[in-house]
Amino acid sequence: SGVSTINSTEFTSATNNDSTGIYVLNIPYSEFLSVKVDGKDVTPTKILDGLTAISLPAGEHIIVASASAPGLKTGITVSVFFIIITLFWLKYRKLIIN
Repeated sequence: SGVSTINSTEFTSATNNDSTGIYVLNIPYSEFLSVKVDGKDVTPTKILDGLTAISLPAGEHIIVASASAPGLKTGITVSVFFIIITLFWLKYRKLIIN
């Protein structure tokens, strides 16, 4: 098995297993971690004091693990909304106050 690509939020690994077994990802377990095998969602398990593992059938597989920060999209949306409101207020504050 080997890592094909890796960045700050995702890595992809290709593997060829002779038999069904447990595949250990050398990354810390997190409830915000999403793992896909051959494009299908699988449920990761916490093992060995915090590593991530998945059950993997025999054969060739592509594993993609990605992490997301909780609330990131909501935070960005709220921030953009208030930036727009602030810019509007700065531009039209004289009309609003009078």
